[in-house]
Amino acid sequence: MKKIYLYLLLLLLASGAYTQTLFTDTYVGEIPFPLKTIDNYLYVGTFLTAEVTRIDLNSATPTPELVATVPNEILNMDYHPASNRIFLRVAGVPFIYEVNLDDPFPIIATQYVQVPLGATMLTVDGDTLYISESNSTEGVLHSIDLNIGPSSLGIVRTVPVEMDEIEVHNNELYYVGRLDPSDPVADRLIIKFDLSSSSSPLVTVAEPLDNFALDLHVVGEQLYIGLDVVDKIYRVDLNSTFPATPQLVVEGFGAGTYSISDWNNTFYATINDQTIITFDDTTLGTEDINSYQSIIYPNPASDKLFIETSIDTPLDYAIFNIQGQKVLSLIYSEEGIDISNLTTGMYFLKIQSDKSEQTLKFVKK
Repeated sequence: MKKIYLYLLLLLLASGAYTQTLFTDTYVGEIPFPLKTIDNYLYVGTFLTAEVTRIDLNSATPTPELVATVPNEILNMDYHPASNRIFLRVAGVPFIYEVNLDDPFPIIATQYVQVPLGATMLTVDGDTLYISESNSTEGVLHSIDLNIGPSSLGIVRTVPVEMDEIEVHNNELYYVGRLDPSDPVADRLIIKFDLSSSSSPLVTVAEPLDNFALDLHVVGEQLYIGLDVVDKIYRVDLNSTFPATPQLVVEGFGAGTYSISDWNNTFYATINDQTIITFDDTTLGTEDINSYQSIIYPNPASDKLFIETSIDTPLDYAIFNIQGQKVLSLIYSEEGIDISNLTTGMYFLKIQSDKSEQTLKFVKK
């Protein structure tokens, strides 16, 4: 059956109808679920075996390496660059777990914070961990300041009906949900609100698609949307007038989408036939995808660090050590960043503007 599926897929690719291809079927029988790209690795959380594995994306033969084990099926995960930790939400227990990637592999995930059992989705934005909860009457957004820790857990705001998959971009939270409890579950919307106010309006970003969204992923100013059952992935330009009409990016891969991630202009998606596919966004140019991406040089560096970017507005930056402590923060200038007083080792440079936010790793030598 697998050979027939791959043969049909190759025929579609040859015809130019679609741009996706099979990345790996190594996880068949395990159910790969959430994805996260960190440096040149694709981290994969598995549902049945409850493991975090990773694949070197520079390797010609994708081979999973065991990173960590957790007690239950993995539902969701995200990464905090400043502390080099992955945070995970697992099924059946009211805890968020953490995996410190500085520890030797394989790692046993440890409990980080207790949350309501209905709080199943999470995302990291800067130094804040956001957690969404859907109970019987409303959706609740919780947050934790990762510089403080679990004691900072608190409620950001509540919304009508529910709050499922979440993503943060430019201090706005995007989520999947309904505004009217009488609407069918299949008619879930993509909604956003400004995080700076607990009473900011709820804005409908996109109307229902072929099926409700199961994953949201932002690249540049584009929001990519994976659907639960239907084999289509859409995107919405976040500079559009809302509600916007999503544009189809790729279709015909035979199953719904669990998770989307990207690295070096290539997208990766776990789909519910237990495989991982790759695809290119042929409807969007590379220049658009990378319009707000920055690079730093030299790396490693001893005295000065420079930022090369297409962003045309002022850049704020902050440098964190591997313990997550902020060691320097200023507004970037053409003279570069003076790192001569830093001790040797690995650091994280967080760059922020009114258009984007990016965290990059560098080494002080």
